[in-house]
Amino acid sequence: MRKPKTKEEIKTHKDQVISDLSSFLDTLIESPADAKRADLISYWLKDFQSYISREKSFDASKIKSYKRGDVIKVNLGFNVGSEQGGLRYAIVLDKNNKHNSKTITVIPLTSQKEEKQIYERDINLGRELYNRLKAKYDSAQDTLIKEQTAHTDAIKKAQQLHNSLSNIYSKDTTNETIRQAILQTEEIIDAHGEALSLFQEDETNLEKIQSELYKMKDGSIAKIEQITTISKQRIFDPKGSRDVLSGIHFSDAAMDKINEKLKELYIF
Repeated sequence: MRKPKTKEEIKTHKDQVISDLSSFLDTLIESPADAKRADLISYWLKDFQSYISREKSFDASKIKSYKRGDVIKVNLGFNVGSEQGGLRYAIVLDKNNKHNSKTITVIPLTSQKEEKQIYERDINLGRELYNRLKAKYDSAQDTLIKEQTAHTDAIKKAQQLHNSLSNIYSKDTTNETIRQAILQTEEIIDAHGEALSLFQEDETNLEKIQSELYKMKDGSIAKIEQITTISKQRIFDPKGSRDVLSGIHFSDAAMDKINEKLKELYIF
């Protein structure tokens, strides 16, 4: 059995590794073709350090639960060779992922490119992801517009009534009934105005979905061979019910395609 290292030995090892890494990154930076790699590696090292530092305090039960077919955006980090990496969409594969489980198994997705042939071990999922997110955006936008219009119309009607009552009251300031009616219209205007102010979060969420749609390619490819189990710390979106990808999941037909390919590749 190997003797445990002393603190001094561990520190020396750490210093050597950091020095070697720094020299390697400096070499990459000097090469125009590799400078971006150095930057990406540096970003990943920062993210990795953050994950490790928060590992003990991470509570998976405080984020939403996930089911098979759900779409999530995950940080796969800077990986080796052709391994999928970076911030990308993925499909939840777990049949029954417990809410307090700290890990989840996913199939990474990549964008479909017209000029690139689809690898025989991949699954072409077409525009389903884009279409489902677009449908969520359209529905949320329609609902928001209807609700805002209803409150705006109510304010206009109350304001018109308020003006009429105020005109009457100006001619007879002793009329207590009219005065009370004026106060009621003011309360109605304030209530609907407050309701309108609460829609700011909904508008922000719509802007986030729209931004995601702008960045999203039309087609998606499931990289079946790159199934991986990750910490839920790596999940970027959705973590809550109001996040962009919350409620977005692939159809049974799409999951059936994935099931068949899994059988073909991994089940004897």
